[in-house]
Amino acid sequence: MWRPAPLVSPVEFSAESIPAGGLGLAEWHYTQGRTLDKAGQAACVDHYFQAAAQSWPAIGEMPRSAASTRAWGLYHSSVAQLLTSAQRHGRWQPESGLMVQGEVGLVPVPTKYHDFAWEPGDFDELAPVGSYHVPNLNRQVRSAGVGVPLVAVRRVPPSKPFIQDVQSFAATAVLRPASESLATSPPLDDRSCCFALEFLNPLTTHALPAATFDTPLARDLSAPFAYPPREEDRDWLLDFLLPGSSTKDDGLFMLEPYQPGKIPVVFVHGLLSDPLTWTNMVNELRANQHLTDRYQFWGFRYSTGTQFFASAALLRRQLAEIRSVYDPQRADPALSRMVLVGHSMGGLLTKLQVVYSRDELWRTLANRPPSQIVTTPEVRGRLIEQFIFDPNPDISRVVFIGTPHQGSQDASRCIGRIGAALVETSAESEQIRTQLLRDNPGVFNPEFERRIPRSIDLLEPDNPFLHTTLRLPFRAGVQIHSICGVIHRPLRLEPSDGVVALTSARLLGTCSEKIVAAKHTKLTRDSASIAEVARILCEHAR
Repeated sequence: MWRPAPLVSPVEFSAESIPAGGLGLAEWHYTQGRTLDKAGQAACVDHYFQAAAQSWPAIGEMPRSAASTRAWGLYHSSVAQLLTSAQRHGRWQPESGLMVQGEVGLVPVPTKYHDFAWEPGDFDELAPVGSYHVPNLNRQVRSAGVGVPLVAVRRVPPSKPFIQDVQSFAATAVLRPASESLATSPPLDDRSCCFALEFLNPLTTHALPAATFDTPLARDLSAPFAYPPREEDRDWLLDFLLPGSSTKDDGLFMLEPYQPGKIPVVFVHGLLSDPLTWTNMVNELRANQHLTDRYQFWGFRYSTGTQFFASAALLRRQLAEIRSVYDPQRADPALSRMVLVGHSMGGLLTKLQVVYSRDELWRTLANRPPSQIVTTPEVRGRLIEQFIFDPNPDISRVVFIGTPHQGSQDASRCIGRIGAALVETSAESEQIRTQLLRDNPGVFNPEFERRIPRSIDLLEPDNPFLHTTLRLPFRAGVQIHSICGVIHRPLRLEPSDGVVALTSARLLGTCSEKIVAAKHTKLTRDSASIAEVARILCEHAR
């Protein structure tokens, strides 16, 4: 749910009562702007600009406690409408900035972008923040102050990989005299150019820089999770039943462009879920300035109905690719200190990034070495990638949240078996399996002969592949942490989070173990879980 930013009501003026200056003139320009805006006239942009400019002196004279006064409301409404109407009438372009009517025609307003990982061309759409609701978000991280909180949306095709096609991010817009701003001072041959438009990054900036008065910056860090407005129905169920059916691409993605010197934290969701399960945790972690200064947050999306080892191989391959793209010389030490956080089955995917497969996984699949398998080079290479691998040397810490290291009884019960039976395997996968079984009789294990193992199959406690993964050795030096859920269930004989037993979620050799009172599906948004992840990241940063 998304509603536009609230605006102050205009004041009615007669032709004989046009004010001479000060806030009265700002009121008149605002009223004219609203009238022309309703009539669809581009001149409304110029009146909103003048209304904001005329009200700025009154803002500067007020203490912080006066933020609810008419002057503040008038200024913020004028800036919000200025940006909204400028986009509608073609007066705003990300590269060239804002255009307003001057004494000799349209003139550019100096525009400055402060401390963003994004480029100016990424500010394709600007939406002043109003009211919104995000499912699974415990709180909205926002604060009052000068400026208009925005959601900026990048809609241009990314020039580099691992950036999503459409990405929203937070910004705060301020219009103030160019002499007070950090924008490059223009030649003052036109009065319109005496003001500059600034976009500030609220993740890193808390107060208006170089201001003549002490006031905080208006911020809303949570609004990008609600914009562009999204459909309530999510794709995870369709992705589970028909892997690859979603319009969203599987794989690794960054929430912001790559930032050298910041340690990546990669979140991996679980079965019957998607990256939105991490919304609340990312919202809280990014509200912590210390963590924002030290970390960049990435996510991994995969169709949870697809073959488990294929998803693990994709993550392994893309973690190597992202470094080769952004740090081919391996000069950034932060990329050698990655942290992976996995929930539920995502924890098992995470584990396969930091263990040695040796030949144990392959011997669980087949009784002949890969070189003796009769198939095409492409299929053989795919099998080797999935079942024979070394750990990623760049991952130095992992956090398992509700991870069923020894499986889950729910996967063996009726609901698990029905779910596995409903998953449709792609025609290509079936063709490959048919060829492998036909040309290699008696080579593959009975599970593979019966069907292509689904992700949910790996959660069955007696699954041979699960038993093998439990024995695989971790890379030396990797720090391991566990967060386990426990809830009161009278009919359960052993403690669990409702899906994963505590004995299954626990792992020997961990640096820390945190038990929280939350059920399995709520572990990623639970305040105790988030506090523990924040603690681990603070420890890692030191």
